[in-house]
Amino acid sequence: MRSPTLEEIERVFAERWSQLPAETDRLRPSLQAVRDLIVVGASRARARAGIADRKRRRTARRHRQIASTAEVTVLRRVARAGKIKVDRLMARDHSRTASRWRFRAMWVLYRVLDRSQEEVAELLERRDHSCVHRGVGIVDREIERDPRLGVRLRRLAA
Repeated sequence: MRSPTLEEIERVFAERWSQLPAETDRLRPSLQAVRDLIVVGASRARARAGIADRKRRRTARRHRQIASTAEVTVLRRVARAGKIKVDRLMARDHSRTASRWRFRAMWVLYRVLDRSQEEVAELLERRDHSCVHRGVGIVDREIERDPRLGVRLRRLAA
């Protein structure tokens, strides 16, 4: 994808400027329209993050749909079982306790509630489905060693 020419940038700025009433702040929306034109060739996540944030490693969060009550209930029950707050399940906390219960929440959402790995990753604000894939695999191995864990986790979704 080629970069826009100066004439195209001027045209977009002028169009946006003329669309807005004179009594409002017209500069910011006009500059945002130009920014959007420039970023069109970038990936969708980078475009949403804006030009200033393009060098960030993590992509911008997508607008999520509101989670269903079943998903919220599962997260609350898993957090209560682990004696941690739901915020720690959602956070980028790498402590053993938080990670272990986050993986268990992923397992319940994926295996019991039949959500896709992408949906679980989005719900728990992870970068992509590979985090969920890894977490579910870890819990599967735990359940092979201790089948009672699987029974307890299935009860959390009931």
